Amino acid sequence: MSLTLIAYPLDDSNTEVAYTVDTMGDADIAITFSIDDINDITKRRGSFSKTIQLPNTATNAKLFKFAYNVQSFVGGFQPNKKIRAAMWEDGVQVFTGAMQLLSMAKTKGQVIYEVGLFSEDVSLFQIAENNLLVNTAGVTGMNHTLTTAHVSATWTASGASGYVYGLVDSYGATDVLTQGWFAVPYWKMGPSIYVKKMVDLIFAQAGYRYSSNFFNSTLFKKLVIPYAAGTIPVTLSGSNTFAQTTGNINAFGTSFTKALFQNDSVAPYYDRGGYWVASSSTFVAPALPTRWNVSFNFKPGTATPINRDSQGVLRLLDIDTSGTITSQTVILSVTSNSSAIFQNVQLKENQRVIVEYREDRNGLTTLPSGSTILWECLENPVSLGIIDMRSALSADVKQSDLLVDLQKMFNLYFMPDAKDPKLLYIEPFKDFYTSTAVDWSQKADENQEQVLTNGDPNQYKSLIFKYKDMGDYLSKTYKSSYPLAKEGYGGRQFLTQNFYGKSEFVCETVAGTLIPASFTTDKVIGRVWDLEGSTSSGTVKQLNTGYRIAQYNLISQGGTSWFYQLGVSGSFATGQYVPSVPFVSHIDNPYAPTEDLAFGIPRQVFYNATTASGTTITYTNNNLYNKYWLNYITETTSKEALQLELTMMLTAADIYQLDFRKPIYYGGIRWRLLEIRD
Repeated sequence: MSLTLIAYPLDDSNTEVAYTVDTMGDADIAITFSIDDINDITKRRGSFSKTIQLPNTATNAKLFKFAYNVQSFVGGFQPNKKIRAAMWEDGVQVFTGAMQLLSMAKTKGQVIYEVGLFSEDVSLFQIAENNLLVNTAGVTGMNHTLTTAHVSATWTASGASGYVYGLVDSYGATDVLTQGWFAVPYWKMGPSIYVKKMVDLIFAQAGYRYSSNFFNSTLFKKLVIPYAAGTIPVTLSGSNTFAQTTGNINAFGTSFTKALFQNDSVAPYYDRGGYWVASSSTFVAPALPTRWNVSFNFKPGTATPINRDSQGVLRLLDIDTSGTITSQTVILSVTSNSSAIFQNVQLKENQRVIVEYREDRNGLTTLPSGSTILWECLENPVSLGIIDMRSALSADVKQSDLLVDLQKMFNLYFMPDAKDPKLLYIEPFKDFYTSTAVDWSQKADENQEQVLTNGDPNQYKSLIFKYKDMGDYLSKTYKSSYPLAKEGYGGRQFLTQNFYGKSEFVCETVAGTLIPASFTTDKVIGRVWDLEGSTSSGTVKQLNTGYRIAQYNLISQGGTSWFYQLGVSGSFATGQYVPSVPFVSHIDNPYAPTEDLAFGIPRQVFYNATTASGTTITYTNNNLYNKYWLNYITETTSKEALQLELTMMLTAADIYQLDFRKPIYYGGIRWRLLEIRD
């Protein structure tokens, strides 16, 4: 048997230089191949050797730049740099990957190098683990200007843009608190990114490719990562107002006095949004609902008749209804600047607002000339601008989290091509194995011991499949209803009935699921908010959607259409009624379910699961557990499960042609190959 090992270290100019490595004669180098490297991407080390010992020949010494010589080591071999390597056995390539110098030993002047060989596919998970999903190259290539037409166009598009504006309620839509109608403004709909788009970007950034029928399937192309920020954070350069008082303003007794801030045009003061009427010191809100921070800064009270600190009430007043929008007590100092701020002020469309002050302590107060007011816009749908798609992804989620979650959800196997480790074959367990078997009937060493293990090799007491609990209202409600259900909403627990089972196997995703619900209307959509109080009288607490995985489908839910709000005209919402729903949730259609991303059927759904005629809807059993995990679990936990360990005499050609997808035919039985070692 002839063995050839070639290494390609980088020289000082980062150019590869080929070295035919001297080995310890023609002895075989033991390579381990394991199915664990395929069915768990986090353990990916690919094909790897045990420690290989190399002699200190002239070639090897030059390869490692005389690393054993401590005096010459500085500026010499760099062990942290990757060295590409390949190995041939009897002229057949059996390995390609990287060679790492592990250590050196010296005995009576004889130097031995200890190295390890690692297949190149080890770097995929490492690269993904070191990169945040939000920083994936190409995400900002999906940036776009938000318009009503663009939002609705994504509902029927093929997904080429990489995102879709589905309905995800993170703020408490109009139907939640007994309003009895369902309307969603276009600026409340965030773009959900298609999972396939993110996977393609991750592979491209890492320099990898994949071959996968599953990744190109109809189901996978419908998977989305819902908009993580909840509602779109709007950056509005040009909408703020900064104005100054131009004269002293006297406030008398218990009556409110209008504060005049009439300078909005002389630098540094401005009215960039055109919302401030300087002559009457009136703020006229945009034609759509908006949110503002309103800040005041009062100069020291040097004007007569102020001779001591004053206390009063500052308020924002709707001059059309004479209603107070918000107010607070303020203290005006004689000797230093005084300030006040109203945070997160929600204004209705075209609402007219003035500022008033009432003195409560001295009977007479002067608001000094030169005081200022700043209207800082937090949200203004009139001018949404360009959407930065990085806001669609959670800032603390890694690329590897997405890949591992997909592996857990669909029981995926990732297998590198033997000739090209940068090419990965990716399929679920149920589709991974081929019907064509490899016959090794004549390769067994019958003189060696054969060990046959009967039953579950893992001996788990139970297996639990679950999504991360996201802490929203529906998740908490489900948990309180079923406190003993370890799997949570959308999860599944399987009891192995193994008397010797000692532990639980928990398969939990980093992502959460998206629970659908309806309230005072028949519209069922994914909801992610929390609630303080009851749905009849409580307060909805807006939450960020966070990192979740769901699926998108444009469906007809029957019943009434929903109102797609395009804007506001006066005090009336403008828009159109839409019969189809851009639905985002774990299930494809709550009224005609056929595909479910839950692991198991929920014990409870949060909508009326009946048709218009009153017939109960049959909930689909086509979920992740039954479709992607059941066969695997049946095989491994069955009383008829067998595992055979024996000695096979394999040639270099057998190793070269090794393909875990092909069953091994031996003893009249087709076996799944789990591992080759030594």
